Amino acid sequence: MKKISYRLCVACVFLCLAQLGFGANTLKYYVSPSGNDRSDGMRQTPWKTIGYALERVKAVLRKSQDTDVYLYVASGDYEVMQTIDFSNLQGSNSLTVCALEKGKARLVGSKRVVNFRSLGRREAKRIPSSARSKVLCADLRVMDITDYGVAVGDYHRADLYCNGERQQMARYPNDGFLSVEDALGGTKQDDGSTVEGILRYSDTHVLMLADEADPYLFGYWHYNWYDSYETIERMDKRTKTLYLKKPYHTYGYKKGARFYIVNALCELDMPSEYYIDRTAGVLYWYPPQGFRGDADEVVLSVSEASPMVAITNCERLTLDGLALEGGRRSAVKIKNGHDNRILDCHISRFGDNGIEIDGGKGHEVRGCLIEQVGLRGISAYGGDRATLDNAGFIVDNNIIRNVSNYKHTYQQSVFFSGCGMKVSHNYFTGNHSSAMRFDGNNVVAEYNKIENVVTESDDQGGFDAWGDASYRGIVLRYNYWKGIRGHGSINKVAAIRLDDVISGVKIYGNVFEGCGSKEFSAVTVHGGKDNVIQNNVFLDCQSAVLVLRYEGKYWATQLATERMQEKLFKTVNVRSKLYQKAYPELKKDIMSSVIVNTVSDNLVVNCPTFLPNDYAHLVKRNNHVVRSTEPLQSLASESNLKKYGMEPVYLEQVGTRDNIYE
Repeated sequence: MKKISYRLCVACVFLCLAQLGFGANTLKYYVSPSGNDRSDGMRQTPWKTIGYALERVKAVLRKSQDTDVYLYVASGDYEVMQTIDFSNLQGSNSLTVCALEKGKARLVGSKRVVNFRSLGRREAKRIPSSARSKVLCADLRVMDITDYGVAVGDYHRADLYCNGERQQMARYPNDGFLSVEDALGGTKQDDGSTVEGILRYSDTHVLMLADEADPYLFGYWHYNWYDSYETIERMDKRTKTLYLKKPYHTYGYKKGARFYIVNALCELDMPSEYYIDRTAGVLYWYPPQGFRGDADEVVLSVSEASPMVAITNCERLTLDGLALEGGRRSAVKIKNGHDNRILDCHISRFGDNGIEIDGGKGHEVRGCLIEQVGLRGISAYGGDRATLDNAGFIVDNNIIRNVSNYKHTYQQSVFFSGCGMKVSHNYFTGNHSSAMRFDGNNVVAEYNKIENVVTESDDQGGFDAWGDASYRGIVLRYNYWKGIRGHGSINKVAAIRLDDVISGVKIYGNVFEGCGSKEFSAVTVHGGKDNVIQNNVFLDCQSAVLVLRYEGKYWATQLATERMQEKLFKTVNVRSKLYQKAYPELKKDIMSSVIVNTVSDNLVVNCPTFLPNDYAHLVKRNNHVVRSTEPLQSLASESNLKKYGMEPVYLEQVGTRDNIYE
């Protein structure tokens, strides 16, 4: 009896010690810009460089078991010209690399531009007369900047920033687009467009390009949902004709297409515009109003690290509170592994994607600010659609803004392809095209705020999915969509757009304010079925729900194609017991031409049109179309919705929660 009591007593002591934190195998190391790589990495004697600190920490991890290692990074700048490589950190250990002050430990892939001077007499002749007294220049080679990258491209692009704000390559017009007067290529397509890029223009300003070294034309040359940069082979001033270089634009060229000129020194006439003479190694820049010389931070992205941070085959690795800035390629790439986390990081000013995730399980991006990147904010691939093995990725409480700065179409704030992801409590804004696109299964987007997206491209949605009837289990619930509408020639814009046979999506409990356009409603379904649009609030939308009406042959024709048959029965098998158990609507023959969608229990307020289209198999019930002067908060309140027999939409819970970058 005494022996048992003694053992129980010892166990209780160890339990208490564990709860107090004693006995835990935790190691702490430090790195600081003022440190020394010959020191021991302790708090008072930190290492100096991230690369050296990482090698020392890796050595510790290889010799340890059940150990939590923390590498604390002091505030300051750490130049990163080569990839910081975390590879094969597996087993029972964990590693956390965290800033001592969140957002102030900066991994920097750019170099500062200083010693600006006024224009020389010969240089001034190339600048518009209205700007000559304002434009400054800097000799980049003096600052040991000798690789000037490319003017346009999804990587290797040298971008200029002033105090964190991206500057604009010199362009014309300064706002908006020019228009192709006529497409003159000899090979005509069925719609009248041409394969060859031979374009007539009317704006005589274009004539100035004849003396430019490397101008580019950015445009929507055929469709308003596909952009590209084109280069000029030659131009005929007499006939006002441009002859573009091969390869030609994918879809050809048409009369009336939108375009503008970039990277032309003769167009350097507005604050925040710049041009790099790559032959002479000289930067020309029209600084923004209030520029304070060397007191302001002007930097040029130079790092070719691809990515800046690589996390490959790692387990339980965390980046916490770091700032990653100013690289020509992507910021972070996670490949395989599991339970890696990017927390409270500030990722900005990259030429490619912000964060890339390729495989693995349980990865998280939480509490970050991702902004000013050339392509996507987050691009993720994971899970197994054939077996419905969920990746378990989480994207939560992030601010993602001003992405797609290089390519303006199909570069979303969050893109996911695969199976199993949750996107919640984020704020998405400032994107030329969609905020979200999900290609796959079992994805939930909830409590997100989405506004000021789809600002330039057309035939798009704030959420967009396209062309695969096997995508299932996508749920869009309790999100707030605001001000997503077309303008000018942009007539096909929706908050949520399910394109070409996308089916089985549940759109529940959302709030749409001021969404939709001339030809698209706030929610637009294009030829799919088994979609449910339920318990949503629509306020001040031109029209609420558009389910495009197609005859039965449309569905049969689309699904009979070789491409779609492979998607349905080879990539996955929608007739398998696994799929039919997970998605009961697939127990009906997917080849059946009966297209049923459900629109029910919605509150539609001050919308000129509720359902622009109607058809026999569209299920409609308990929808309420009203006029009201009450504010949104009152209309979307639980008490008001209860009057209409609706469930809460939880508008007050939408958006980020104490994100440190708000």
